[in-house]
Amino acid sequence: MARVYLDPSAVLLEAPGVGSHEPHAVPGATKALRDLAEAVDEVVVIAADRVGALDLPDAVHVADELPAAMDSDSWFVTGDPESIRGRSDSPRTILVGPKRAPGPLPLPRVDIEARDLSAAVIEILTHQAMR
Repeated sequence: MARVYLDPSAVLLEAPGVGSHEPHAVPGATKALRDLAEAVDEVVVIAADRVGALDLPDAVHVADELPAAMDSDSWFVTGDPESIRGRSDSPRTILVGPKRAPGPLPLPRVDIEARDLSAAVIEILTHQAMR
């Protein structure tokens, strides 16, 4: 059963500047989430308190945190590489955003890097279709 968990960093953009600005949905987020919800068993956006800016399709669920364990058919989509570090369960991971530059510390392992949320959804749909 394919489940896709989305970190808020993959679906929301923080407003630039200092202060508490409302985050905005990434361009195409609603369509990407709708397409994903039609193709997989469950889509979950994490951090319920921050998704007010999103127009979530009815089939997309909201949760406060990731489950303690995810099965091997799950996906975790994030824009924050630190949210992947230290995870010992086995979901497939997609890092959304620009290519990471090498640094003094090793980068967390991800299965796929995608330029944006729409590209991440295409990757998931492609993998699901090939099963």
